[in-house]
Amino acid sequence: MSISFNDYGKILGYNSQGRAHKGNSDMIMDATFKRDIQYQVGYFYDYFHDDEPLIYKDLHPENNPDKIPIDIKFIVHQHNTENKD
Repeated sequence: MSISFNDYGKILGYNSQGRAHKGNSDMIMDATFKRDIQYQVGYFYDYFHDDEPLIYKDLHPENNPDKIPIDIKFIVHQHNTENKD
């Protein structure tokens, strides 16, 4: 069975070909970005508006509404070894 690009876009819920292309490229970029070894999820934390900032109530920051998740990718400039002279 052959399906046209417009029908494929309607199945995915896109109104135009441009949105369908953008949706597919966003899925590919997220998959390649998040599979890299240098990728981490970081959290912005509002220390000054927390009621008790020195007490660790919950060690799962994804459950805390005061912490905002962000995507972080570290850039490695230099690799060192301990076998140097």
